[in-house]
Amino acid sequence: GGDRFRRAVSKVLTDKAPGLPQEVGERVKRLRCAFVSQFDTRGMALLEATRGFIARTCMPSESGRTCRIMWDFAWRFREQLRKGDALYLESQDVIYLLIWSALVLNSDAHSPNVKCKMKMSEWVHNTKLAIDAARAKSTQAPPWAPPPPASR
Repeated sequence: GGDRFRRAVSKVLTDKAPGLPQEVGERVKRLRCAFVSQFDTRGMALLEATRGFIARTCMPSESGRTCRIMWDFAWRFREQLRKGDALYLESQDVIYLLIWSALVLNSDAHSPNVKCKMKMSEWVHNTKLAIDAARAKSTQAPPWAPPPPASR
């Protein structure tokens, strides 16, 4: 039924297409971007938007596939931010890190395979370090960046 179809679509959307020509990989990426573009996250908090996206998406079990679709979702969320929104001045990298950090925390909290659970202070510390590094090394030119000052 419908769940098998959603899994098949998810597999195609997140496929890295190894061994296939580069144009096939580019088509898959465009298809994935078109898929995440269906989601309207305007006015939503990041966690609320992420939960809604995951609830309506058959998330792949492989981490590489999850990374690809969540990277594109971070792009979509960033694209829909408005001036005044909490994350308006953040890059796609930072938004992606916040999403991934929340996913890791959720897995840590609910997985019976994790014997030593992460403390909140550890999670906050690790997340801050990752975000600071992303901000320092971000190569993404944000669309809101002001133009350079004119020479006089």
